[in-house]
Amino acid sequence: MFHSSTMILRLTYLTLAYILVSAVMLAKGASNYDPPVPSCKALARHARDFPTTAPSPPTIHGVWVSDRCEIRPGPEFLLRKYRFKRGKFQLHQYYYSGPDCAEPLYGVKAHGTIKLLRPSWIVPGGMEAKYRLHNVSIIPFQERIAKEFWFKVREQCQGVKGHTWKPYRSYQIMNFPPYKKYRLHKHRNIDYDCTQLFNLTFHELQLLRVEVHRQSGRVDKNKISTYPSRYSKSFEEVNLLLGDIHTDRSQRHTYRPSSYQTGLRNSKTKTCQICNGIANSNDYYPPKIDRPKPTKFHLQGDWVSSGCETRQYGQFLTRKLSFLQDGKSWQGQYDFFEDPLCRKGSFSLSVKGTYTRGKVSKVISRSKELNFRLIRLKITPKNKQMVNTLRMYDGHCGVRNAWKINEQQDVTSTGGCDVLGIILPNVEFEILRMVTSERQTLLYVGQWTVNNVPHKNKELRPTSFQQPLVRCSDSAPKVTSNRIEDLLSVDKHSPVFAKFEAIPKSNGALKYQATFWAVFVIVICVIVS
Repeated sequence: MFHSSTMILRLTYLTLAYILVSAVMLAKGASNYDPPVPSCKALARHARDFPTTAPSPPTIHGVWVSDRCEIRPGPEFLLRKYRFKRGKFQLHQYYYSGPDCAEPLYGVKAHGTIKLLRPSWIVPGGMEAKYRLHNVSIIPFQERIAKEFWFKVREQCQGVKGHTWKPYRSYQIMNFPPYKKYRLHKHRNIDYDCTQLFNLTFHELQLLRVEVHRQSGRVDKNKISTYPSRYSKSFEEVNLLLGDIHTDRSQRHTYRPSSYQTGLRNSKTKTCQICNGIANSNDYYPPKIDRPKPTKFHLQGDWVSSGCETRQYGQFLTRKLSFLQDGKSWQGQYDFFEDPLCRKGSFSLSVKGTYTRGKVSKVISRSKELNFRLIRLKITPKNKQMVNTLRMYDGHCGVRNAWKINEQQDVTSTGGCDVLGIILPNVEFEILRMVTSERQTLLYVGQWTVNNVPHKNKELRPTSFQQPLVRCSDSAPKVTSNRIEDLLSVDKHSPVFAKFEAIPKSNGALKYQATFWAVFVIVICVIVS
């Protein structure tokens, strides 16, 4: 009897030990887990062949929200919520203290009307529009911000009346009623505009584009994935791309968009977890995003675009950056296209060089400063028009008569290529930021100026980023159609693109399993003895 009760007690201890070790190791393994790495070829094929359409004229009716914390030149950290209905718009912008959008500073609300005009002749696939603001209000969320704004308005703007500003109260800084009967109040002109004091512009509404991504599969809201099914139905994910803003804040009021900024998601997107939270926020309950876990800055490897990117004046491209194991060499592949779907090639750039790491950025937290040196450049024209362009400049961009379609030429000996504005050797001062989610690792590279001029002054580094690059590997498993969404999603809310046949276990997962069984065996030995 005593022996059986002792065995039962030991089994009970053994079960509790198993549960305890499992919980501890699971938590530790989750923090050290390395996300799987997709194939570079699969990502490149997705960026080129993914089924995307752009209706013209676009339908912008509905609510559109950010799908991640946006970083604008300045820097400015914000989340956006835009509502369009029957030619009218209501814009909400929430500004934050850091790149995680966790601590709100103030909000901006704007009302007005918008009218679509014509297809853009500057940016292929875009639609030009004109808008008119009726009123703009600002809502400070902190006492410090409220006092700072009040002193600024009191000294420089006579139209704004009232007492000292307080947090979580709305204050109108621009007023221009749409109808004449509302524009006179007791024989006093009530039109005023103080938006320039806050560097507020909404010229992004002058250029827009709607992209429809058609998917197939059944959406699992808990796992944010799709599974093939004979009964599954296709669904759509719609993005709204608005015009970019000038990288120089002093020129934003006179700048007309010539490319796109970070896209907005439709608030009803099924695979976007934070979209619903942003859509349900208001001026007195601003949205917040959980701070991401710290990421180890590990550059070595390959990084590639997850979609077709845009640049000023109708340039479209995909990028691939490779950082070698020596910790100082890098190479890049930039493929430029004529269309917004990145299917009609224009030319390709292949660059090589070295880089040196600098200090941690003081402007954007968890970012690092790097200096890139360009040493070698090769150009490959993809069409006859580009060949004729390169042949126009003798001696300043390779050998003049040697340019042919799909034939690469090294232009290092001529000091780069004046036609493309690239001079060798050249040093660019950049800023990089790395973010790791549960499903992938993203690399953000500093954004060039509006004039496509690289930053050549170490004191004037970029304060915003281009579209993120995804870590990939040329030795990744062959893609069929199983779980590429787990590897491509920018967060847990990105669309499903394709499917992987198998995902190998990462080093973090293998170390986690080995440690778990080692600890478990030790606990068993202690209990039995």
